[in-house]
Amino acid sequence: MNRQKLLLALLVSILIVSVIVAWFRMPHQKSVQQLKFQQGASALHAAGDRQQGKAIELRVDLLEQKPPAVLIKKNLFNPMGDEQGRAAARATSGSRAVIAPPPPPPTPEEIARKKLASFTYLGSYSKKNSKVVFLANGDEILTVRVGDMLIPGYVVTTIEDDRLLLQSADGKQQLVYAM
Repeated sequence: MNRQKLLLALLVSILIVSVIVAWFRMPHQKSVQQLKFQQGASALHAAGDRQQGKAIELRVDLLEQKPPAVLIKKNLFNPMGDEQGRAAARATSGSRAVIAPPPPPPTPEEIARKKLASFTYLGSYSKKNSKVVFLANGDEILTVRVGDMLIPGYVVTTIEDDRLLLQSADGKQQLVYAM
């Protein structure tokens, strides 16, 4: 019980000391004899009084100047600073930037491979001579047998223990799905 009272007394004394220190550190309001800004006067007149002797001059020559050319000294995206990056920076600083052509569109086989990669193997079931594979595509679960069309334009030709073979409808292309 004495420890609790001692701890309480210590905490109360720290609180009192912190309140006293805060009181003395608090900023106090001061007063001045005369205000610099007269109440009711506009701010433009006060600024104009300070610049009474100065003439206003418009420098048109600054508007007609062309901005200096920008020279890229360091490629921020290539911290190693290889020579190819420097040569490309020098080539683009003096002339117009050459826009690279867009990449070619994906081939139908690449599209089919991406669609096939979106499937997840869940398991398989064998019964006598037929085999069924369970694949998931998002929330959808598919049962795949030989002869089913898993991807548009590709038919399942063979189901083995470790892979699934698909062949295109024209018979020219073959895809393999490893399980």
